[in-house]
Amino acid sequence: MNIGIVYLNYFSSSQIKNSIYSLSSQLSNSDTIYVGDNSNNLKEFQELKKLQSKRINVFDNNGNHGFSKGCNLIISKFKIDHDWILLINPDTKVHHNFLGEFRKSASKIDNHYYAISPLGFKMGTNNIWAAGGKFYWFRGRGDVLPKKSNIKNIEFGTCACLFVRRNLFESLG
Repeated sequence: MNIGIVYLNYFSSSQIKNSIYSLSSQLSNSDTIYVGDNSNNLKEFQELKKLQSKRINVFDNNGNHGFSKGCNLIISKFKIDHDWILLINPDTKVHHNFLGEFRKSASKIDNHYYAISPLGFKMGTNNIWAAGGKFYWFRGRGDVLPKKSNIKNIEFGTCACLFVRRNLFESLG
């Protein structure tokens, strides 16, 4: 199982560097990190280019295209047919066994599950900040679930981090 990890930059190169540092030791041989720059700023892009390596690809998105299109531009440049896409915010730091826990969880679910949203913790604590979300149709809103529960199916992912099966992502266009 391989993962294409997507960071979209908008003047957050130092945060991306810290996030990648928390993730890079966990990569398998077939995982790749892709960083797209939406800043349209030469200095910012040059900072990102310093991250470029065999496992990290950096692209200039040639302008600010917003989150969705910016991520789509990055994913269109994948060189490997990844099984999963990880969309992760630049300011997100992950646990030392984050990808290992994901692989363990993903191997236990069937193909009807297309996305996995991890628990989010308040920075520097073991307190859960978000455990996915649920829509309350009668109230006309969605709320973040503030604690881990027995709910296995959530209605939306949150926490600045979401794994999506690549085949679903592509089928949605």
